[in-house]
Amino acid sequence: MQWVNREALQTLLAYVASSPHADFYRAKYKQSGVVPTVEAFSFLPLLSRRELTDTPVAARTFVPPSEVRFVAFTSGTSSKVPLITPFSDVENYFFEPSLGLAVARPLIIYPPLNKNFGASFIQQCRQAMRPVSPMFADFQNLGGSALIAKEMQCDSLYATPTIAALFAAHATALGIADTFKLLALSSETLTEARRQELRRAYPNAKIANLYASSEIGQFVMAPCAAMIERGVSEFHVIDQALAAVELIDGELVVSYGLNRAMPLVRYRTGDFFEEGTACACGKPGPVLQWSHRDSDRMRINGIEFTVDEADRVMGELPHMPAPQYQIHFSDGEKGGVAMRVEIADAALAARRVEAEALAQSIARDLPGRWHISPTATLATALERGLLSAVSVAIVPAVSDTTVKSKRFVNHVR
Repeated sequence: MQWVNREALQTLLAYVASSPHADFYRAKYKQSGVVPTVEAFSFLPLLSRRELTDTPVAARTFVPPSEVRFVAFTSGTSSKVPLITPFSDVENYFFEPSLGLAVARPLIIYPPLNKNFGASFIQQCRQAMRPVSPMFADFQNLGGSALIAKEMQCDSLYATPTIAALFAAHATALGIADTFKLLALSSETLTEARRQELRRAYPNAKIANLYASSEIGQFVMAPCAAMIERGVSEFHVIDQALAAVELIDGELVVSYGLNRAMPLVRYRTGDFFEEGTACACGKPGPVLQWSHRDSDRMRINGIEFTVDEADRVMGELPHMPAPQYQIHFSDGEKGGVAMRVEIADAALAARRVEAEALAQSIARDLPGRWHISPTATLATALERGLLSAVSVAIVPAVSDTTVKSKRFVNHVR
């Protein structure tokens, strides 16, 4: 699939081809032998994250240093090298933070907005057709954030699905969980199990799944009111913000020129979508349906593990409600793979005897519940020797922590 905003794409290609400040794309296209025009767009080489991290920031900054307003940076936990992206002023982001709903004061406990993009998000909130006043809180202090939400009468929430789930306990304790009208969620796969959990926790909130990345620097896909009402992970492309959108073997490839400091031409996001059917709302641009990101699926020893199934099983454990968890895979005996499930509960972990008994009970129960195909479970994999062991540990916190929820960690050599 390929969708092009011809005018924006033409402007973007002309800009990167003639920039006096960086020859990053000129050198790239000279090597490929393709002239950067709209007509030849499909033949231009793709841009990878590795290319960006391998290139010094100064060599891929397309504005004078005085026009760089801030930089965004990734943690580097996935690629082992953080990606630093310079950002310049953007006149208009074309994003509506209210998503068309009657909300006025969102609480922000969404790491990218709290760390890097707070100033630009304030601009988006002010210039929107329905302006809102964001209240920035602390995603690392959810109790304090809940107090801010109560005192400032926040009616909506920007967070990751995991942070929204953790925040629910604090909001409930202060009696404000039912005052939220909108959950705007991003940065993680929103599984059906998580969606149901959040519906129970925030009974009056609509749930909207948004799409952004640190390289792009803004939300560039969002659902319409009909998608939000249906509770689906479908998106409209914000057609004025993006120059082009492609699906190549299911992977989202974007071209984005609003950030003139580091424009992106055919950038591989590592996120996977499917092309959806036209929406009755009539918005221009394609409709995309979320599929997965690389880290949401792991295939080990012929067994496919998915976050969807992991969330479903862990959310249905009879022993505890919707635990925070992480799953580690390592080399096991006789060519099999050992699977260790960490369930984070600091209070329970302190009660060692009780925690060990519960962990053993879950370990016995889990293999028969977890499906790896319509007809097979983890128990099947254990019988066939594909898995050598399934163990469970109740821990104070999961071993591999980042601001994003990391469900699977592969240690298999």
